[in-house]
Amino acid sequence: MRNARVASLAAVLAGIAALTGCSGGSTTANSTSTAGAGTSSASPDPAVAWAGGVCSAADTLDASVKAIGGSLKIDLHSSSGAGDQVRTQLKTQIDAAETAAAGLATALTTVPAAASPDVTAAASQLKTSRDALGTSVDNLKSSISGLESASDAQALAMGLAAVGGQFAVTKAAATTFATHLKATSTAGSSAVKDAFGQAPPCQSRLSGATSTNS
Repeated sequence: MRNARVASLAAVLAGIAALTGCSGGSTTANSTSTAGAGTSSASPDPAVAWAGGVCSAADTLDASVKAIGGSLKIDLHSSSGAGDQVRTQLKTQIDAAETAAAGLATALTTVPAAASPDVTAAASQLKTSRDALGTSVDNLKSSISGLESASDAQALAMGLAAVGGQFAVTKAAATTFATHLKATSTAGSSAVKDAFGQAPPCQSRLSGATSTNS
């Protein structure tokens, strides 16, 4: 029985390795990636507050996407199988990314009524990229449902590899959004550049310090 559990664990770990190879995560570390949302005093320009909210929401989403597949743990003494444990942890991580993606959508669409047409247009364009990212997160969540039908360790490892493939798509979508956001905040109209340029939470993105790659 012990040999069977060890073999099952080895197969699961192989699948986790395929997933964490994309995320840069660990199966042993117990760390939590937290986005540091910047704070600022009230600004007389509502567009600046809007831009700050967008950057803060984007930082939260970046952190939640990077956390997927990281710090996964398996308790050999648990009554739950290794697959169930991994699936539960992945679902929690993906749920966090899904919530963050929804938060970013809200931030983008909450454009001040007094904002210039250029700011409104920029928000709409960024929303398109955000929607693609949100769809990829939804697809990632759907991909873990296949783990429930895994009848043995090999099937579970294959299922985890498939999740890893979808996670790569999600991470690429996150990178695309980050690139689009930086381009919009630095090469848009003066109204758009001013809004992002004056928002404290956006400064790390403008300087290139924020990255979705890990």
